[in-house]
Amino acid sequence: MKYFKEMIGILTPKERMQIREGLELQSTPCRRLELFELIDAGAVDDDEAAANYLYGDRSGSAYSHLKARLRTSMIDILFPPYFPQSAGDYYDLRSECWSELQIAQFVLAREAFGIARKHLEDARSMAESSGLVSEMLIIEDLCMQHFPLQSTRATRKPSREGINSRTDLLRSRLEAKQQ
Repeated sequence: MKYFKEMIGILTPKERMQIREGLELQSTPCRRLELFELIDAGAVDDDEAAANYLYGDRSGSAYSHLKARLRTSMIDILFPPYFPQSAGDYYDLRSECWSELQIAQFVLAREAFGIARKHLEDARSMAESSGLVSEMLIIEDLCMQHFPLQSTRATRKPSREGINSRTDLLRSRLEAKQQ
């Protein structure tokens, strides 16, 4: 609930309207819009109250799934994917990584550092697991710009053969690939 309150709190009225319209355009009436409205209006303070309002006593895991779908819908509405859906797995991963980066930059501009850190960590894990070197460089630069005093994964790893940090290692790999 904290994530949604912070995220909705930093949205402009135009962006809130964009999300409402996007959720209304979906083919079936959905509880995502209902949950968004409840949070936006400040009608619920925690997850338990929202689950009870929407599902009554039979919420179970349905509320957790609803929150995940709302988060995905908000991201898809505010930040459409970069690549066509039929582009393939590599582009799906890259598009997801760029979406996380875009959200992080969006919330960093509005000084919501907690949300930004979460999205940067998600983007980093996607980039590391997929070998997206250029994305890793961008993530490291953002982390160093906005979180310079906090250690990142890059600074915790030992240096290799005279390379001072993981960022330098990634830059050298990128330069080698370009040659």
